[in-house]
Amino acid sequence: CPGLLAPYKGVDLLVCAVAMLKKQNISNFVCHITGEGQMKNRLHRMISREKLDDVVILHGVLKEEEYCRLVEHIDILVAPGRNEPWGIRVNEAIQRGQAVIVSDKLGASTLIEKSGGGAVFHSGSVFDLCTKLKPFLCSSQSLTMAKKSNLIYKEQISCVVAAKRLHEILLPVKERIEGK
Repeated sequence: CPGLLAPYKGVDLLVCAVAMLKKQNISNFVCHITGEGQMKNRLHRMISREKLDDVVILHGVLKEEEYCRLVEHIDILVAPGRNEPWGIRVNEAIQRGQAVIVSDKLGASTLIEKSGGGAVFHSGSVFDLCTKLKPFLCSSQSLTMAKKSNLIYKEQISCVVAAKRLHEILLPVKERIEGK
């Protein structure tokens, strides 16, 4: 989970979902959280209180090369935002072929619905986030299918496709302005 450690980013929901998974004896993963922000100390306390030091790592802000090395080994991106207009990290994860779990209050959730490369959970619901993460942590087949789906879908959100679509949208406007 990359990004700002602020309440609207929902990282605390992810930590709570990880605690719930651990209580269900699902701990075959490491949750990497990058970034800084006002919730850093609260997240440290939550991780300590729930005894998650073995499965949750708060990295802070990473230099670009460190971040790139980290994401090379990531299977699932989680974007648990409580309310965000888009979330470019979702596009980036699809491009890398990672499974993606996002909140339904993240504008980019439509990409996951279309790609089939992950799951969308109800914003603010730790239980639903936990439920949506579980299949990808417990079934290598589910994880592999989601990753493959995103690799296939990535062409649909490439820069070239986006530029062509923008051109299609703007061309009629230009023609109306020019009186054609």
